[in-house]
Amino acid sequence: MLDYPWIDRFAYLNSMIHRFDPRAKIIAFLFLIFSIVGLSEVKLAFVGLLASIFFLALSRLPLRFALRHIKWVSLFIIPFFIIMPFTMEGTEICTIHG
Repeated sequence: MLDYPWIDRFAYLNSMIHRFDPRAKIIAFLFLIFSIVGLSEVKLAFVGLLASIFFLALSRLPLRFALRHIKWVSLFIIPFFIIMPFTMEGTEICTIHG
């Protein structure tokens, strides 16, 4: 049998997020994921980031715990934040002639 003691490490916390029905949490989480993935503007993606930070604060999870588990996902997401401004339509800020 596999043992994962870290899964329920913070299940005892008393926060608004912890008190939600687990089915509602899954539906809300999926809605948040699909609404952020479908964004096409950097400003809206930043709003999605702020919403995620807000929900993290609302859950009262320790920041160190969250950052440790987000670091591998960030390696996938950060290149998008670097590439998106250069691939979206809009007014040119700077042109580099080579």
